[in-house]
Amino acid sequence: MDNIKGIEIHDIIGLSKPLEKLIDTVSKGLGTFYAPIGVKRMARAKANEMEIISEAFSNNIELPATYKDGKIEINTSDYKEIIERTGKRLLYQELRKQNNIDNVVCFANEELKEVTKVSDEPVDKDWVIRFFNSVEDVSSCEMQKIWAKILAGEVKQPDSFSLRTLDIVKNLTQREAQTFQKLSNIILISYDGSYKYIYSNTNLLNKYNLSYANILEMQECGLIKAQLLTLVNEQELTIYNEKMIGIIKSKSNKEQKISIKVYVLTEAGKQLYSIIYKDYSEPYFLEVLHEIKSKYHNFAITAHKIITFNDGEIEYDELNELQ
Repeated sequence: MDNIKGIEIHDIIGLSKPLEKLIDTVSKGLGTFYAPIGVKRMARAKANEMEIISEAFSNNIELPATYKDGKIEINTSDYKEIIERTGKRLLYQELRKQNNIDNVVCFANEELKEVTKVSDEPVDKDWVIRFFNSVEDVSSCEMQKIWAKILAGEVKQPDSFSLRTLDIVKNLTQREAQTFQKLSNIILISYDGSYKYIYSNTNLLNKYNLSYANILEMQECGLIKAQLLTLVNEQELTIYNEKMIGIIKSKSNKEQKISIKVYVLTEAGKQLYSIIYKDYSEPYFLEVLHEIKSKYHNFAITAHKIITFNDGEIEYDELNELQ
């Protein structure tokens, strides 16, 4: 691994492979060796230091000013005092940024604790620099945890998260992230995993606490897009989430098509969806199947609870056909 200021990552004894790679990745992004020991303690100390500096800064921020002839004039005769205040302000800003970075790295470490294997491929340096330029101003704990999952995911497998996704997440507010999490609870997935989508039905979305305004907002964020999804019954059609699977079969020997309006996740949406906590809604899933059933009478639709899902193979129980 790269030698950074005379210290090599492998000189640190007792680190797991994932943590070793995390430290190496962070060190390259920050341009200095990033010590893993006492990171949380250091973050707490910096938080206290920032509080002291912040108080001093707020008490001294005001410049001497006078109002004369309709103009505000700043008295800059005491340059030493101004320089001191400027120094305090810059120090406060840099400490705050470093504290945000430390918190994200701590959370990423937690994400990797149970991981035993990571890719040997290094994380792209430009990606890491873009990542830390994005997280240094993120002070929300909830958003820091999302960024930490992104960092941990990229350490496990580089190219899991694109630069475009970093830019989209950078511009997400905490409220928008919460909306996306609600949306993730009702995501449906095509059998081959190529499509992840929600059914376009305003009344149904409202029932599950998602408004049309929320949908427009997620489109503006670049996480979903409207699309017409056409399903052709070559054999049988399946949709699922991690709890249930629906199987759609034609009652006719002739080729049948189902066209449904959906909001599909964009590539950035898929990448963010992969790290968001999901609490899949079973009632929503069944209501979507009933909605399809009401529009397409020539199809038999069954719903099943998933027992296991490994390597693309889904094992499920037997349930009665939807009426």
